[in-house]
Amino acid sequence: MSIEQAIFTSVETRRASGYHLACRSSGLTDADARELTTWGPSHDSLADAKPAAQSVNWFPLSSGSYCVSRTVTAGQEYSGRGGWRVFTTCLVVPPADLLRFANNPFAIVRAALAAGNLDVPEVLPRWLESLTLGGRAARVDPTILHRLAARVPTDATVQIIAKAFEHRQLIVCTSVDPELLVAGLFNTLPVHRRVELSFSTGLRYSPQRPFRLAILPRRADAEMRHATLAGAHAHHL
Repeated sequence: MSIEQAIFTSVETRRASGYHLACRSSGLTDADARELTTWGPSHDSLADAKPAAQSVNWFPLSSGSYCVSRTVTAGQEYSGRGGWRVFTTCLVVPPADLLRFANNPFAIVRAALAAGNLDVPEVLPRWLESLTLGGRAARVDPTILHRLAARVPTDATVQIIAKAFEHRQLIVCTSVDPELLVAGLFNTLPVHRRVELSFSTGLRYSPQRPFRLAILPRRADAEMRHATLAGAHAHHL
């Protein structure tokens, strides 16, 4: 099956200006496009203000497919209002393709990066091509588990997993590398449970993006207060 893709960013096109779904592959349905727009991160959405900030994100779509996305900075805002332009590439992955990669969105990201499918283009195309990602992923990556165990005690990992499935939304504030933390958590889960844990590794909290697990930097106290006031559960690591 084909993997459809879309780009959500700030740009002026013939259809719209500002943050919107700037281009998409022809096989992406209008319904999926509307959901991607709702979840799309706009200006100042990255929790880290550094130029190299990024976030890997994953959530289910009503169509039954899953969105695996990567949000990065891509130069300055064209509008001149200051700050970095936020650029998100969305891959809409059917369940069969996701299962081939052990229901692990990080394996999808690695394959897409290796194929150059997540590069930021110098000029946005009018349309994107559908993708076919080759290969598959093992159920467990022992290297990731070893790296996580060197940074996070096993009981702390178990506690985060338990809270993630206990609460509607869990916000973890930590100095641990967010991608390592979430990738490690995924490697401890049975394959069939992984589809239940939507996440972001570096986006600010927003009620429009109800990720079940969101990772924020340790210094993000205001974000944590905002999230807890909205009903999310907070955890410090």
